[in-house]
Amino acid sequence: MRNKLMKVRLTQSELATILEAAEAKGLTVSELCRRSALGVRLPRRRLDRRDAEILARLLASLGKIGSNLNQLVRAVNIGKVPIDDNATVSTLRDIDYLRQHIREILQ
Repeated sequence: MRNKLMKVRLTQSELATILEAAEAKGLTVSELCRRSALGVRLPRRRLDRRDAEILARLLASLGKIGSNLNQLVRAVNIGKVPIDDNATVSTLRDIDYLRQHIREILQ
């Protein structure tokens, strides 16, 4: 049973940072402080609705790019279409672009 209270002095900026971190991880401030101080693993950042929507759109776009790339590879393999380096490079750039945005959301 937790029945001991610990008071801590913080600057306004420190408090704001702690409140933001707790909300992002879906924890109370007390739980965040306990876990941090005791070395207990913290959960990953929780995605808010906006982030989840962006991530869903990005994943859908990645699916479309993957489908296009698969069709291109099939056509090349059966000799229907010669290899188009420009299309391949463009597709790979699109994938890298989307992967970077997903990384930004997950940070």
